[in-house]
Amino acid sequence: MADTTFISKVTTIATAWLQAINDHVYKDTPGVGATCHAASKIGNTPAGTIAAVTVQAAIDELNLDAVTAAAALTAWQAALTASQVANVPAGNIAAVTVQAALAELDAEKALLGGSATQAFLVKAAVLSTQALQAAQLGDIIDGWTYANNGADAVNDIDIAAGWGLDATEAYLINGAALTKQSDVAWAVGTNAGGLDTGAVGNNDYFIWAIVRSDTGVVDYLFSLSSSAPTMPANYDYKRLIGWFKRVGGTIVAFHVYPKNGGAINFEWDAPTLDVTTAALAAARRLDVIKVPLGFKIEATVNVQITDAAAYVVRVGNPSQTDVAPSATVAPLGNLTGNAGNTGRQLQVRTDTSGQIAARATAAITLYAVVTESFIFDRSL
Repeated sequence: MADTTFISKVTTIATAWLQAINDHVYKDTPGVGATCHAASKIGNTPAGTIAAVTVQAAIDELNLDAVTAAAALTAWQAALTASQVANVPAGNIAAVTVQAALAELDAEKALLGGSATQAFLVKAAVLSTQALQAAQLGDIIDGWTYANNGADAVNDIDIAAGWGLDATEAYLINGAALTKQSDVAWAVGTNAGGLDTGAVGNNDYFIWAIVRSDTGVVDYLFSLSSSAPTMPANYDYKRLIGWFKRVGGTIVAFHVYPKNGGAINFEWDAPTLDVTTAALAAARRLDVIKVPLGFKIEATVNVQITDAAAYVVRVGNPSQTDVAPSATVAPLGNLTGNAGNTGRQLQVRTDTSGQIAARATAAITLYAVVTESFIFDRSL
């Protein structure tokens, strides 16, 4: 995605990797207590023959380096073998054969930024991929948008590929696109069940990316819980990535759009009334709107006020102090009228119960609210 936050993070990670390699892998001068080996026992261009025990000593040193390096850089492990010389030679070996093996190992050092003349060094510090990821990625999510499935919009959700750290910031989850069924018990794979436990109902469901670290298999799960889904056997890491609502036996239609840093803008395809009442007056009232519960959500709402007399109404965050609205005294109001109808679109933050607050200067004939959309930041 074209996201300066993401690009900055990736640039920082790349810089950290290069610095880590410079600090921990290749140095001309080893650190205190470190062991440094090079193909020092044999010249670069020998001639004639060399005693096998001398060759073996050089090979043993380089193979020891290879084993030590592999502990920190396992992806390189398979390449680090002196494959052209037997491990226990006898007699004499042609110098050109020895030189080929040494050149092979020196070339492998060069692949990771060293050179044929540099010593190969691994310090006690271990380069940790997960530690670098956790330090640099933080809350970032890339991808993992989702949508009503075209073939079965009643029950199925299409989840796009994406990645992000798990809820404990210990494991990087990288998942492919899958389609999951909200009305079927969870099973691994696409076009398979996604429900963590129980039978599907007219409820709010949270979408989790899950992974089993022993195999690296990533899947997705639907749960009533925003914090502790019932995990399938052997799946040990999870990340909350979304939410949807079922009403009248079907998933309510929606669209989501990615925002910088991994948040999503969730929009209802056909917004419906959340509040319609004549009970708004000089005392504050709280009303639940259509957003995920358990989070303080920034919602975009349409508010309509109707009354025959002049009024001032304030709609806002329930966490703010309850103060009477006024045309002249702080905190003022965000809907005013002399008489008749007043409508306005407002950005309002809910409490964790999904409620917004409203208060008027006097009794109002009609107070109505519709939720158009909201921001779900998906942060840890």
